[in-house]
Amino acid sequence: MTDPFGGFDPQAWLADYGARAQRMYAEATRQQQALASLAAEATAGAVTVRVGVAGALRGVEMADGVRPSAAELTTSFEQAYRTAVQIINDGTAQHAGGVDAAVRESGPGPAEDTGPGPRPATGHLLTEDDTTVSVEMPIDAEFDEFLAALVEGEPEDLTAIVNNPVFQRYRSPGDPNTWQADLQRQVQRITANAAQITELAARITGRAETPEMTIEVGSQGRIDSLRFTDRVTRLRREQVGAAIIEVYTEAARDAERQLAEALAELGITPQE
Repeated sequence: MTDPFGGFDPQAWLADYGARAQRMYAEATRQQQALASLAAEATAGAVTVRVGVAGALRGVEMADGVRPSAAELTTSFEQAYRTAVQIINDGTAQHAGGVDAAVRESGPGPAEDTGPGPRPATGHLLTEDDTTVSVEMPIDAEFDEFLAALVEGEPEDLTAIVNNPVFQRYRSPGDPNTWQADLQRQVQRITANAAQITELAARITGRAETPEMTIEVGSQGRIDSLRFTDRVTRLRREQVGAAIIEVYTEAARDAERQLAEALAELGITPQE
């Protein structure tokens, strides 16, 4: 009997392809988990700030027994936050597969030298323990059965393959001669939308205000500014950090809302 595959073993090829895909998926998942676990902490004056990737605020602590003024608190927070963002950006760059420069450029620049004053902020990178136990690529059992039947069946029976409901889930609709053109149009639309989303995200700033402070947060979660009023001195030490997190969360939600509304006006959804 003539070998219809000319010596090519499709089952072995599929097994090798699946193993390679599994390794790539596992490595990508591990890298994502490593990035998600990164945090940076920095201290300036009486303020310790902890941030996650992209400068998302995770925590604020005040030193015990210290009662800084509103102006001192504003300066200390700004220095600590800026230093923490620089540290997290450096740490992210090391995990980002060679895009160090782009990651670092996305963060704030070096703090300006304001002359004599408090010592500069100090900080360090934090990493959580690796909790990855097993990373398995999602399995489409129905599609695997279809592939197995395809390998074992008659290669000439193309009609049955094309009409198979499983195959229909993965094929592009319409004339096969137009699939490439349709794909190109989809890629162009996605690329254009990505550019618009990036531009909008860079322009949008969320804002929240309380009697003790005013904060502005970009749509990606990075703090643009945080200013305290004299009323912040009325808060207890343990209340200050919680109050900052609360107003930060409100401003971040405001930025997300603005971005969603702007995208909706353009007819763009985040899934596109």
